[in-house]
Order: sequence, then C-alpha cells, then structure tokens
Amino acid sequence: MSPDRIRGLREECLAEIPFIRDDLLGIKASGAGRFAGAHYERDSDISINMALSEAQNGHLPMLLDCALTSQRLAVEYQGREFNSFTNEAPGEMAHEIHLGFSPQQRLAEMKETGNWPVHKLENGRLGMVNYYAGDATPLFNISVAVVYRALTARNRRAGRLYLEEMWPHVKAGLNHDITIADLDNDGLIESNPKNKNGLLNYTWKDSNDAYRDERGRIPKPPYKYLTNNSYFLWSLREGVVLAKEMGETAFGVELASSYVRGKKELNDRFFAPDLGFYVPMIDGNGNQVKFIADDPVIALWAQVIEPEYAKMVIDRLKQPDMNTKWGLRTRSSLSSQFRVNGARAYHNGTVWLHQTLIAAKAVENYGDNEFAERLDNEAFLLQSKLKRKELVAVEKEREHLLEYREKGVPVACSPQAWAAFSTIARTAKAA
Repeated sequence: MSPDRIRGLREECLAEIPFIRDDLLGIKASGAGRFAGAHYERDSDISINMALSEAQNGHLPMLLDCALTSQRLAVEYQGREFNSFTNEAPGEMAHEIHLGFSPQQRLAEMKETGNWPVHKLENGRLGMVNYYAGDATPLFNISVAVVYRALTARNRRAGRLYLEEMWPHVKAGLNHDITIADLDNDGLIESNPKNKNGLLNYTWKDSNDAYRDERGRIPKPPYKYLTNNSYFLWSLREGVVLAKEMGETAFGVELASSYVRGKKELNDRFFAPDLGFYVPMIDGNGNQVKFIADDPVIALWAQVIEPEYAKMVIDRLKQPDMNTKWGLRTRSSLSSQFRVNGARAYHNGTVWLHQTLIAAKAVENYGDNEFAERLDNEAFLLQSKLKRKELVAVEKEREHLLEYREKGVPVACSPQAWAAFSTIARTAKAA
C-alpha cells in the first residue's frame, strides 16, 4: 500500500478517537454496537500498549489522555475482596465496567439469565462490573510501564509523579498474579472460573467454545493460557524495571526470579515438538490442548518464546490455513472445529484486525520484517474495505471476505478501540 494511503489510514483512525474516548471511561471498547458505552480493561490496555510503545505516538496528547483516564478508572475498580460471582480478588483488575451507558437491552438479557452480575444503578439503569479476565491485571501493569516511558520522554518530572501514583496498584496486581492467580505454585497463572455460566474462558477469546479440542470437547479447568501467561511474564519483566525506579530492590529481585522460572516453565509446557508450535492451553489435568491457532502471536509480542522456536512458529503462521490475504486467522482452517463451525465461527477461524496488527509487531520483534510488512498490508487492505470492523469471516477456499454475522445480523463493532489504536501503532513510521 502506498505511503500516502497509509498516512490516510492513520488520519482516519486518529479522527475516530473522539468516538471511542469518554471523559469518565477513558477508552471505550467501541464507538458503536454491542460494546459501546463500556470500558473493557483488556481492550483498553492492548490499545495503550500497541499505540504508545511507538515513540512517535507518545507525542500525541490525546493518546496519553486516553491512557491516563482509562488507567485512573481501572484503579478505582481494582479488586479488594474475594467474590465468587464477580470473580473479584484483591489486586485484580476488572474486566468489564458498565456504569449505565452500555446498551441496556444487552445487559437486560444478561441479567435475565441470572448468570451475570448485572444490577440496577441509582439512576435506574443497568450496570455491571466483573473480573472475568485473567489477562487484565498483567496487561494493566504493562500499560503503566508503557505510559511511564512515554511521559518520561516528554517530561521526566511528570513521568515520576505518574509512577508514584500508579506503583501501589501495579504492585498489588503483581502480588495478585504471583500469589493468588498461580493456583499450583508452578510459576504460571491459571484461570479457574467460579461462575462458569457467566464466562468460561478468561482470555480475549472469551467465547465458551474457543478452546474446544479437535474432538470438539471443552477441556477441564482450571486453565493455563499461553496468551495470559505471556502477558504475565511480560508484566514481571516490566515490574523489575518499575521496582528499581521506585527503589524497591528486593521486590525487583523477586520479580526477576519469578520471570526466569516462569519463562522456562512456559517454553517447557506449551511447546509441542510434534506440532513444532505452541499449544494455546494446558488443561486442568496438566495436558496440552493441541491445535493450531494464533495464540503464539501474543507470546511473540511479549518476547517470551525462545529464539530457536520462534522461527518455527512464525513459519507456521505464514501457511495459508492461518494467514489469508485479509490477515491472520484465529484458528487454522484445517482444524476440525473450523470445519464444524464454518468461516463465521467467532474465535475459531475468523480474522481480527487488531490481532493481525499485533502479529506484525510480534514477528518484527524476532527480525522477520518482511512478514511484518505483509501482515500490515493485509490489515491495511482489510480496512480499505471495511474500515475498523473488529473482525471478519474469510472463506477457506477462495479467501472470500464475509461480514461477520450472528443469527444473520451483522454485529461486528466499528469504530473499535484496539483496531484503531493498533493501526495508529503500525502507521507511526509513516507519520
């Protein structure tokens, strides 16, 4: 795609920021659709971590404003107690924060089931706060490190004041992941949903069938996810740096030790030699759940995959069952679950714009600039067709582009936060 068109995409995304930013919520999940009017911590942090990791974007006040407003909301709802219905735990970051601005019909339907902690607010509207995300806490901690660097580059004093404000919340989050989320004390975190009827999978692939094995079975919890643990290890690495900045040397040493141990455990447990690839999950019996999916992208982004394995993983992602001309599939089109569910399966073969752009950054981390450029161009091409739609369906044989639908109705959100912010990240060099 031409440099002028790439710059044009960037300007389009920057122009969308007012539609996905709110004075109270910070970064909203989307500007329209099912997730409008709500703050999703994972979405917000991924948006921050992509966009503000690029130095050029740290000079854009509106991006920093989005980040700071989002983070200040997040710490207000940081977990204080144990609650099996909402899955709250001390130090844990909330997943969804609905303060009365979300589409009420959707919340009413969720309340009707009795499985979700939806309640009436003082103004009579429906709201909800839940903690159904095993990656929200480490992602928040990473985002603090990213924003700290961006602020410090502009004004060292401002960066220091910000870190002093956020450090107690980061430390509480790190302690949560190390002591509470690591259920079996093996150096990796697990998700064990207490309220399985509310949500089963505590990752960005949060649909309940996202991790069915190749025989169609839902694995037994608790779950160790490759994605969540990649973020966890990344947060430990960032925590070492922040602890040093705050003069907490002993805590930094503890975090560094946890990182070394956890990284070895992740590479030992998740790499499947027969696949030459990393599996997305370890189930409650300690077994690998084996299928080819895009989950290792997050491990590459976090830079926790050993270099000798990284090339095998990247080469596998390049294959046509995973990489389409519109971007990267969430699950191989050769998978039995793709064949069962078809091209429109939510997390079982669809193409998500933000994930393709994360993949471009991820493979760039390991020196594959050619594939990074290819992934960028696929994502840019998709946007020239459908703007910032969060996901699309792509038929297996002809790579024909289909709008994502549920029950025949188009439901993909646009403009969508992590799609816009990821594009801003990947177009920074064109600015």
